[in-house]
Amino acid sequence: MAFCNQCGAELKEGLEFCPQCGAKAYRPGSAEPADVIPAEPVVTGDAQPLAATVSPTKVLVWGILGLAFSELGILGIIFSCVAKKFANTFEQERGMIFGQAKVGRILAKIGFIVGIVMTVFWTLYIIFFIGLFSWLIARGGPAVMY
Repeated sequence: MAFCNQCGAELKEGLEFCPQCGAKAYRPGSAEPADVIPAEPVVTGDAQPLAATVSPTKVLVWGILGLAFSELGILGIIFSCVAKKFANTFEQERGMIFGQAKVGRILAKIGFIVGIVMTVFWTLYIIFFIGLFSWLIARGGPAVMY
């Protein structure tokens, strides 16, 4: 059984990438590709090794928030933008996007589009009712039936 050089997760036969962290799989006995990052980063002086700063769950949660609040308009757009930023950071750190992060990015895109549509809707809705009330006031107020 093979294990990932990056995170130590168990790798099933035939996988090219680790399902946990996305690193390229290395099998004992085969030539190690040149682009594989060593399991233990080399640290010189006071420098600290860079750790993954964005988890796939973080991208997913922000994507869900973006979609959930998209009916409110601007708030959904903001949450979707945050999810998209985390998804981009996740992709830069790992070289690809997969799993929960991919789902989070898709939800963020949907939330962004719905947020824009709903912002336009709420703007027109408010303008309509302001116009309606202004028209009613100009006519002397709503007719009251006795």
